[in-house]
This record gives sequence, structure tokens and C-alpha cells, in this order.
Amino acid sequence: MPCRQAKEFLRSEGVTFEDINVMEHVDARQELVRLTGQMAVPVITVGDEVVRGFDKARLKHLLGL
Repeated sequence: MPCRQAKEFLRSEGVTFEDINVMEHVDARQELVRLTGQMAVPVITVGDEVVRGFDKARLKHLLGL
């Protein structure tokens, strides 16, 4: 559910994003663990910032919305 919420939020704000299924892509899964130390999703990167989970307020701040 948090992944769906994050995607719906980004779409509603007109933010272009890349949706990667980490269960289908080994390299992406390894990058997820490297960035966060765990296999939890969603993970959203905005520039150098990493947002774990769906944190609407933080995303709005980082995206300047």
C-alpha cells in the first residue's frame, strides 16, 4: 500500500519518476540494500536524499511542492 500511495502522490503532483520492481531486478535490489541497509519499500531518492517509506511531508519539502 505505501508504494501505491507514493506513486499516486507523485503522479498527482506531476512528478516524473522511475518505478523499479526490486523483486524482478537483482541490481536494483542490491542498490536498495546498499542505500538503506534493508529490503523495505518504497524508497524514493530526491537528489542525494533518500526517503524510506511514504513520507508525504518530507517528499513535498524535498520536491519544493
